[in-house]
Amino acid sequence: MYFGGKYGWIPPSPQMSIEAKNRAWLADARGESAFAMSLGELTFEKAVLQNMEAVQGRAFFYFRDETFGDALTEAVKPHFIEYDEDAKEKLDALKEKMRQTNMQVLEDYMQPMNAVQRALGVGGRSAEKA
Repeated sequence: MYFGGKYGWIPPSPQMSIEAKNRAWLADARGESAFAMSLGELTFEKAVLQNMEAVQGRAFFYFRDETFGDALTEAVKPHFIEYDEDAKEKLDALKEKMRQTNMQVLEDYMQPMNAVQRALGVGGRSAEKA
């Protein structure tokens, strides 16, 4: 799972309520009055946390370097950087949950392909910064 600097899209509550009727596990994602998890966190909860034995050694988490957005124009930054404080807290908490799984976590990638190269042991940080 790749995570940049945004918490991610939170599906609309009416849509998720319909889905939850057919998928009991989605009901657990519902807050007091609305669904409060991003699609990325829902995926993590279902695919990883509920299947820890099956995904051990098969789940990998990649967190983009927090300085990635520094070189972006102001018009583009909102697509890559989370400005909402609540969403930032959720993103930080989600990343910490991922770290706690003791599965492979690659911190500070700059570009997705560089993350893959680093995970496979080819390339390296010097090639990534280039």
